[in-house]
Amino acid sequence: MERQYVSVIGGANIDIIGTPYYNLTPNDSNPGRTTLTLGGVARNIAENLSRLGVNIEFITVLGNDSYSREIEHSCQELNISLEHSQIMPNERTSTYICINNELGEMQVAISDMEIYKYITPSYLQKSLK
Repeated sequence: MERQYVSVIGGANIDIIGTPYYNLTPNDSNPGRTTLTLGGVARNIAENLSRLGVNIEFITVLGNDSYSREIEHSCQELNISLEHSQIMPNERTSTYICINNELGEMQVAISDMEIYKYITPSYLQKSLK
């Protein structure tokens, strides 16, 4: 019998969140706490399905950097296949940076997700064969 799996297509990010201990002071360095987590809607869906025992083929694009290695390592630990994903040698892995206020409410964020321009219909056609 052929192995059954679910294909998940989309983004995998590194999420960096900063929250100051006190009132956020613009144009200054604010003491606070930062966290770095794995994110991306598709990556999160793939992780949750994998934890439910579903075989996953995750199709995404990653840069050739330490963030992509972090995502690859996590996927390996979760038994999420990246066989049809692609490493783009001269690109950055998708990153989301958020600065919160002292209450944890987002004040500003930057989404560096330019790499997803490579997830095209022709790319998917090759990946899903």
